[in-house]
Formats: sequence, structure tokens, C-alpha cells
Amino acid sequence: AGFIILASVLLLILNTYPMKMMRTQMINAREDEMRSNFGALAAALESSAILDYETASRALNIMDVGGDYRVLVTGDVGRVIYDNLKSSDIIGKTVLFPEVIEALYGNDVFRCQYGAEAFSYRIACSVMQEGRVIGAVYAYEYDTESAGLLTQTRRDIARISFAVTAVAAAFIIIFTASIRREFDKVLEGVNQIREGNYDYHIGMKS
Repeated sequence: AGFIILASVLLLILNTYPMKMMRTQMINAREDEMRSNFGALAAALESSAILDYETASRALNIMDVGGDYRVLVTGDVGRVIYDNLKSSDIIGKTVLFPEVIEALYGNDVFRCQYGAEAFSYRIACSVMQEGRVIGAVYAYEYDTESAGLLTQTRRDIARISFAVTAVAAAFIIIFTASIRREFDKVLEGVNQIREGNYDYHIGMKS
């Protein structure tokens, strides 16, 4: 019973804590990367005389921060002036994503949601001129690769931890069975002496 309780606790720790730490490190690393890249993009747009499609497109190409992200640039009321998706049909429309709204109030914001299939990263940065918000940079990524790596790592850890537990259980069973045989010899000797057989010899090998 003690072994089962201890093994259960160890298995729970081995299969939760390392994965939680790994997931947190992945999210923190991506947050640092996105804040650096898109914060720099917002700063570049702040230095432009006018915020329009050409300016945003040129800045994105020069800084090369698009990558696998969906990137939107909006005006001061949330109207989309740039979208790096070629087949986009939202240019000229107003987007009311929570992150964009916060950025239009002057707050840079990062959020991440994690499911079994993917990480969903979102960031929005304010574009300001002379202390006034003139727009926002919004970026989104649906990352299945990192989620797949995390899932595979979880499976590997589970397999290893259960294998180690099985080996430990086998060792303990063999060890305790050996000890029990020795105790049985002692108890048999005690019984023989109690019954008056004082010549009985308890044969112990260990």
C-alpha cells in the first residue's frame, strides 16, 4: 500500500510538473519574441508620416517579422488598413478583437490559449504619435507544431515513468519476498523451540 501511494504521487508529479514548466517556458519565449518583433514594427510605424497600406507593407517587408503570423494594422478606430493575408477581405472593415481594443486604449497586450492540438498566440501593440494612439498592430498565430511537441513529450515521459515504476515494483516484490522467506525461517525456529525442540538450528544465509 505504501509503495502504491508513493508511486502514484511520483507518477503524478513526473507527469504534471515538467510539462507545466515546459509549457510555461514555451509561452514565455514566444511572448518575448512577439513583443520584441511587433513592438519594433509598431515603433517603425510611429515614425511614418502617414499610416496606410503601403507604409505598413513596406515596414513589414523591411523588418521581416511576418513569418507564420497573421498580421493586421488598424487605424485609430480599429479599421483595418493592412492585412498580410493575400486573400483577405477585411481591409477597410472594423475589427473589435479584445486585444485591438486594448491597444487602441494605449495598452500593449499578449494572450495565449493552449489546447490539445495547438497554441493560439495573440498580441496587439499601440501605434502612437505625439502621445496619441493612431492605430494598432495585431498579430495572431495558430501553432500546432509546438503543441505536437508538447504532446509527444508528455507521452514519452508517461511511458518512461510507468516503465521505471514497473521495474521498481518488480524489484520490491522480489526483495520483500526474499526477506519474507528469511522471516519465515526465524518464525519456524521460534515455533520449534517453543515446542521444546531445543536442538533445532535456524539456518540463515543472510
